[in-house]
Amino acid sequence: MAKLKTVVKKCLQCGKALKGRADKQFCDIGCKNEYHNADLAEGEKIYKRVLKILRNNRKVLKETLGEKTSIDIALEKLIAKGFDNDYLTHSKQRSGNKVYYFSFDYGYRDEGNGMVKIVKAFDWT
Repeated sequence: MAKLKTVVKKCLQCGKALKGRADKQFCDIGCKNEYHNADLAEGEKIYKRVLKILRNNRKVLKETLGEKTSIDIALEKLIAKGFDNDYLTHSKQRSGNKVYYFSFDYGYRDEGNGMVKIVKAFDWT
């Protein structure tokens, strides 16, 4: 007669052997909380990093625009100030197929030849 192997399940957080229900995943509520909090913390780091980039992009666009309604500037100059054009909150297409890319309420559009036009949302035509 062959012996059946018993599979010992382990806690996903600390690795201790589990006793009890077949679908049990954690040895106690403390391990369960630590496991899920660590998972959430990883996601929060990503959100915070992206939000920091978006806020910086808005700051650079706002400072560059100043009190004007629009301004043309080399994209290279924005990048030198810390602008990251890979991150944006949304885009809008206007008449003539012109697409504006925004970081919250400040945006820009490609004017060609490395130049961009910076605008504030709702203040541009």
